[in-house]
Amino acid sequence: MNGAAVTSPRGCRPRSTAPDRAASLALRLAPPPARRRLLVKHAHVDPGVLEHVVFKLAETRPERDAAFRVLHDAYVNQGLIEPRPGRLYVPPFSLLPDSTILVAVVEGAVRGTLTLVEDSALGLPMEALYREEVERVRHRGRRLAEVSATAVSGGEKGRGLALMLYALLFRWSYLHRDIDDLLVAVHPRTEPLFCDVLLFERVGSPRAHLALARAPAVALHLDLPATVPVALKRYRGLRPHGFPATLDFHRLLFGDGHPCLQLPEPGGEGRSGPPRWDAADWSYFARRTWHAGPAEEPTGVDRAAGAGS
Repeated sequence: MNGAAVTSPRGCRPRSTAPDRAASLALRLAPPPARRRLLVKHAHVDPGVLEHVVFKLAETRPERDAAFRVLHDAYVNQGLIEPRPGRLYVPPFSLLPDSTILVAVVEGAVRGTLTLVEDSALGLPMEALYREEVERVRHRGRRLAEVSATAVSGGEKGRGLALMLYALLFRWSYLHRDIDDLLVAVHPRTEPLFCDVLLFERVGSPRAHLALARAPAVALHLDLPATVPVALKRYRGLRPHGFPATLDFHRLLFGDGHPCLQLPEPGGEGRSGPPRWDAADWSYFARRTWHAGPAEEPTGVDRAAGAGS
């Protein structure tokens, strides 16, 4: 599941004020172009994020460990899972050799994460809910991936870390991995942000995610090659609040970006590969996947992931 907040913590659902509800209704009723421009212009990114936060690929055991802890704590706080031993939530698909864990590093500590899971013989995580929808996109015969395991630490929410992680994701997917089709399952509450701002389209109706406390999810799809010229037309010159004058939304997502988005140089004629796993590190995390206890041997998806390490 993805989105800055998949669901509210149990017993902690904030109440909307009347002005908030009125503004939300006005936004929903606005024509799509006007709604999109308003959402982008009011997408808050703390200026300190651009200056002091690094967005990068997780490459070391400490970075991956911290990412899985951020994911665990976010899911526990949102009531999606029960606390796990060691405060680690390790989705098996994150361990596959073609999966890439992205992180937001604040003053040396990982405070946000998401994972790009590329399609393989093992499929994609969201096929547990949307098998037919995923298969229709897969049938196009193009490079397919899913955005998964998104979380931001509670103290960092509202600063724009999730938006910047998606900017890094778009650049990594399109410029480095040649991904054509992106899929994601999000809470219906965040669907307007994904569709109006990030230009995804719905491909599956809302369903309950059985593995995550029956949280509601909706399936979305993005055609990356088709989106690039559309984003240029819609977002050239349009800047979220807090962005410098030289950085518009299109440049952030698909242009020369910002120095805080740190990726390796594109791999020439070949694709840049995700950071490799040390065998000992892979084994350490494989024994801590969400379906296996620390003492159990990894099976299924986990063994297949280890084969590529």
